Order: sequence, then structure tokens, then C-alpha cells
Amino acid sequence: MVQSEKGVGMLLDFSTYEFPERYAQPETDFDNEVLEFLQKWRTQECFQITTSGSTGVPKIITHSKECMQNSAEMTGNFFGFEKGNSALLCLPVDKIGGMMLLVRAIVWRLKLYTLSPKLTLDLDKIPAVDFASLLPAQALYNFSKLGRIKTVLLGGATVSTALFEQIQGHSSHFFHSYGMTETISHIAICDLQKEQNNYHILPDVEVATNAENCLQISSSKLGVEMLQTNDIVRFTSDNSFQFLGRLDNVINSGGLKIIAEEIEKQIRPFVSQNFLLAKNCGNNLKI
Repeated sequence: MVQSEKGVGMLLDFSTYEFPERYAQPETDFDNEVLEFLQKWRTQECFQITTSGSTGVPKIITHSKECMQNSAEMTGNFFGFEKGNSALLCLPVDKIGGMMLLVRAIVWRLKLYTLSPKLTLDLDKIPAVDFASLLPAQALYNFSKLGRIKTVLLGGATVSTALFEQIQGHSSHFFHSYGMTETISHIAICDLQKEQNNYHILPDVEVATNAENCLQISSSKLGVEMLQTNDIVRFTSDNSFQFLGRLDNVINSGGLKIIAEEIEKQIRPFVSQNFLLAKNCGNNLKI
């Protein structure tokens, strides 16, 4: 029977069945969304994904099935996926992170468990798994149970120094991804057990920078040609870089360009909680 504990989610065993969705018994609304995507995957050659809007106005990106399969192969080669490995899907499948985990399960013939995307996950309701993609916030909220996941790929937001320090010496292996909807998920990966901010570029991906040190990305396998980002980087080798911050957040002070994220890192150890500075201008309060 292709399901997990009743009321929690389902198991899609791509290692045993070519079409495991035929035998699946969805337990949640999220399970139905997963099955709906699988139905589209069997019949469509292109997919439209709306960006998160975290770095600008949300927009619709179209990717071919071939490029999505190429991306899944690149990820699997990096992490050493094998047929029959298990994975957890707990990210929305209408966004690139969750969608591509499902595609990886199809391409690599994985056993895929589903849990509804939320901060607190019912990790004790499914067997231990080999791989999962999580948001950093999910990792924080479920940290005591992450030993059930052999390899944890974090993405979708930055990894705080506090979380980075927590995972040192952990039994699971943690990574952080760099990528976006336009690049079909990640094009570079940082091994958090070794370093906090050094992303190693995947094979078949070419990168460069413009005059403002913002990353440019090209990959014929991903259908990307000279994609210009607003991410300021510093190369640490021919195939790795550090992410410094967003060009949008740069402060020009008397001709000196200050990267806000770098200042934030310097003062973070001395600030215990978030705060706002406000100025009282008569009847108006300015932040």
C-alpha cells in the first residue's frame, strides 16, 4: 500500500512503480496538490512558476520539462542519489523548491514521503529519510527531530549565524543552496558543515560578474543565458563564491558603497532582538 501513517501524508514509491500516483491514497489537501502536479508532468512539456517576490515584483517564469530534468540530474549527481533512496517533500509544489524535489524523485526513482508544508513538521510520523529540502525556519522549529533526515538542504532564505552554530557537530549533513526560480532551483551549494558562506558552483553552470560585482549566470542545460542578478558576490576560486548582499540594499554614503548585509553580520552578535529606529517629526512618526 503506497501511503504513510493515516492523516499525515502519503508515500510515492517511484523506485517500485513507474506511476505510483495510481496507487496513492491522499490524506491531505497538500497530497492532492502533489498528485495534480504529477498529472501535469505526465502530459505537459512546459511549466509556469510564479516567483516568490522576495527580491522584487512576483513574475511568471516558464521552464521546459527537459531543463527541469537536467536540473534534477545535476542535484542528484552532487548528492549521490541512487534508486530507492528516500526523500521528504514538505515545501509547496507550486513554488520551485517543492516542485523540483518532486521532479528529482521522479528522475532518480526515489521513495518520496509527503508532509504538509508548515513550520512544525510531523517528522516522527514518517520513517527516517535520506534527503529533505527545508526552509531555515523549518529547520529551527524542528531541530530536535532533524536527526531523522540524513542530508538536509536548506534554501529559500539565509542561514543565520545562530542556526549555523547549532548544526555544527550534528549527526545530519547540512547544506545551503543558492539559486532562484529563473535557474530552476539551485546552481551552487554550500556545505554548512565546513563553511557558512562559500557556494560551490554545480557542473554545467557558468558564472561571471558585472561592473558592480553582481552575479551573472549561464547554463545551456537549464535554459539560462547571461541571467543578470542583483546579488553581490566575491569569488573565492574559479568555481566558488561568497554571497555578500543585494545591490538593492547598498547604501551610498559620500561615495562609499556600504553593503547592508555585511554591517548586519558585524552587529548581530551584539543585538539580542529586532528593533526599529523612529524619528518624531511633529505629527508624523518616521521609521
